[in-house]
Amino acid sequence: DSYAYSKATGERVTNRFGEQDINYWSEDTGVNVTYLSRSDWAATFPTEAVSVPVVGEEMKTKLQGEVYQKAEDAPSASEMNQGEADNGITFAMMRDVDYDDTETWNAFLDQMTIEEMASLFPNVQGTSEINSIVLPETHSSDGCNGSDASFPELLGFGTDEEKNPNSYTEFGGNYTSVIAASWNKELQEERGFLQGEEVLFQGCNEAWTGGLDLRRTPFSGRNEEYYSEDSNVNYYVGTIVLSAEQERGVIAGPKHFCGNDFETQRGGISYFYREQAFREGSLRGFEGAMRNDLGGVLGAMEIYGRQGLTYSPACAALNYEVVRGEWGFKGHLITDAAVTDYASHFVDQLMGYTDMICFDFDKVSGPVIVDYLNQTDDGIVLLRLRDMTKNTIYAFSHSAAMNGLSEDSRIVSITPWWSITLKVLIAVFAIMTIAFIGLYVRGEVKRSSDAGKEEKK
Repeated sequence: DSYAYSKATGERVTNRFGEQDINYWSEDTGVNVTYLSRSDWAATFPTEAVSVPVVGEEMKTKLQGEVYQKAEDAPSASEMNQGEADNGITFAMMRDVDYDDTETWNAFLDQMTIEEMASLFPNVQGTSEINSIVLPETHSSDGCNGSDASFPELLGFGTDEEKNPNSYTEFGGNYTSVIAASWNKELQEERGFLQGEEVLFQGCNEAWTGGLDLRRTPFSGRNEEYYSEDSNVNYYVGTIVLSAEQERGVIAGPKHFCGNDFETQRGGISYFYREQAFREGSLRGFEGAMRNDLGGVLGAMEIYGRQGLTYSPACAALNYEVVRGEWGFKGHLITDAAVTDYASHFVDQLMGYTDMICFDFDKVSGPVIVDYLNQTDDGIVLLRLRDMTKNTIYAFSHSAAMNGLSEDSRIVSITPWWSITLKVLIAVFAIMTIAFIGLYVRGEVKRSSDAGKEEKK
């Protein structure tokens, strides 16, 4: 029984990934795969590639990714009167509110409109401000070996190396794999502190960092970003480094969660495995950092690929049953940078317990959720949207995004003088361009007319 229940939450640990075993589909495909086994290495070592066909509507539907359907007994979203409350609770007031304080969280969320909550779904290196709850815009960086955000020019760091010889975008020393190989807990903790300070200096409150994938082959192009080829090393080192970074006020978000075994053509690939191997390998590497009673990080970046046939950001078995049910994770999950084709089914991703869509430059994912709710009145999706918002606000409230805010803070939009000047200049040059085009056309017409008169003569 010591392994039957989660130490973090008391949740019973049970099989959750039956469909991710390729042999689950054998009756449809007619193919039975022999997995490599250490107990009989010679007899199970693969000698040729195995081809598995996609057969039947269920397999096709899962691969296409648009699976979610409104339940017949779903409550009415419109009857929940979302956004009509005026409770006067701002973001700053949520600073020390416990994640499980349902009454306060409901009072806070009741104030927000569907559009405001959905605006937190798309993420482009941060989120936009929400005036009604006095939530400023947030900023995030990326990079396992250092932050890729540029240092603010107002601090004397620019992009012109001749004028700013000290300019750079990230600290590239002590690569991730070297830190893990040091076997030095104090040094690993210092690395976390240093990276947290770097991210704060760049004006960010969140960092997608900490490579907890397994290094499956020495030829992987991003091995220097991942700690180790051993899941237990990842478990311990990730816990030390990322919890230290988060103590600086930076939401530490390890990646790529989970099962990202290689980089080449990783978009949409299906990962198949037996549950024991998955839990002992890829999943184990993330557990230490993400468990609420251990590393307690408040973010994680997902993978491009699929868990079996299910796009990983839409896989509730992974993102909810394990992450929140077994590990007690209280932060938010973000996709990797994919918003097209198989990765564009945003309702499915929301209902698969993903909380943000990475690099949604056109910010289309939020309006998709709003449109879906307007068309279907699906209260279950609205409840999940509230849950998504809670996860993100909770994470932000435990980060540097809270710095400088008080209960009396307000967001005031200003237009700097240089912006006004630039707009005026744009308007002036536009008018001049139109005028010059008019003069040019007039001149051409006149020349054509004169040429015609000469021909008549």
